Amino acid sequence: MTDGDIVRINLAGLEGTGDSRVDEAVAELGRLDEAPLEEHPVILGQVHDALREVLGELSPGDQQRTAGTP
Repeated sequence: MTDGDIVRINLAGLEGTGDSRVDEAVAELGRLDEAPLEEHPVILGQVHDALREVLGELSPGDQQRTAGTP
């Protein structure tokens, strides 16, 4: 893959995870198709932060990290 390649994410037919917060975060990826390329990092960051929040509840030791850090 090169920098000029376009990666498409198809969310059609994606089944739910059983956690509405995760489903809502993943659904936000659908905004990427309509958003300008320069907005993609913001959208991806929001999805990442939302998923980390849910995971943080499952793994209390990770709550010491700030949002947006790996």
